[in-house]
Amino acid sequence: MVYEDITQQREQEDDLSGETEPREVDGYGIFKSFSGEHTGYFQGLGAGPRPPKSTAHIQAQLDAQQREVEQARKELDEVLAILKEVQSQMQNERQLRKKMQTQFLAHMEHQRAMQEQLQVSISFQIQEAMQTTLSLSRSFSVCMICLTNEKDLAFGCGHMICRECGSRLSNCPLCRKQITCRLRLFPQ
Repeated sequence: MVYEDITQQREQEDDLSGETEPREVDGYGIFKSFSGEHTGYFQGLGAGPRPPKSTAHIQAQLDAQQREVEQARKELDEVLAILKEVQSQMQNERQLRKKMQTQFLAHMEHQRAMQEQLQVSISFQIQEAMQTTLSLSRSFSVCMICLTNEKDLAFGCGHMICRECGSRLSNCPLCRKQITCRLRLFPQ
């Protein structure tokens, strides 16, 4: 915006005076160079020849750029070191995760094997209990005198034996009470 205003002002002045050469601008101080000297009208804007820079000034700029490059290298080295550390941590985490997965799968396999073994054991115990129950029920249904026939006769006292053994007795073989009545049973 300022450049356009100044350009328009310069064009108006050129039209009036007919001058085409650059000249110094008095009182504005807009086009001062970094050294503090007045430059030509467009020289401050980067047009036209520039005054030669000294070797010390160029060396100072070179040193500043080298410091910037060195600082950038240091920052890059720090970033690369952090990146290596992060990659190392990620690798360690992957290895730990893989180890934990392996342990978990081994644990699950062990649990599955134990569960199968427990199911087999429970099944075996159930079969044993059923056989014991069956043999007990048979022992309860077998006459305790002859141990061959099924109990099918009950006395008045409530005890039971087979009809064959019960027909020969006058007293109950268990409680020794006299048999007053006999009741025939029909087990299934």
